[in-house]
Amino acid sequence: MPSKASQGQVRSTYHTKIKPNMTLEFLGLYFWGLIITTNLIITFYSSTIKIKVLEWVFALLRKPNSVITLQDFDDYMFEKCGAFGEMLTCPLCFGFWTSLIVSGAMHQSFDLPIYYIVFSSLSWPSMSVKMLAWFKH
Repeated sequence: MPSKASQGQVRSTYHTKIKPNMTLEFLGLYFWGLIITTNLIITFYSSTIKIKVLEWVFALLRKPNSVITLQDFDDYMFEKCGAFGEMLTCPLCFGFWTSLIVSGAMHQSFDLPIYYIVFSSLSWPSMSVKMLAWFKH
């Protein structure tokens, strides 16, 4: 009886089979993830999209909308949402969780090693926030 490997049923991963251009692929995917995360952070913190999303939530819950400015949004989130509100008003906190989600999705989609998630989640937020500061000035 032929083995599963000879039948092509074993899934190849980066940590079990080393490819000649693995480093370039890894770095390429790392920078794509950084670009995605940075784009999400810049969009969220440089526009009024978070106010629009909150307006939709208020409309769905049939609550009166008292959030008009970005400062109103930050105050409302701190007051009403606790730790979740802090995550939405702090670019570094938001960047960490965004990086965790993006790197987790890329880990699953591109069959990357688990350390990709750890490495990306701890490095993308600080670089993204620096780019956000550069973008705002």
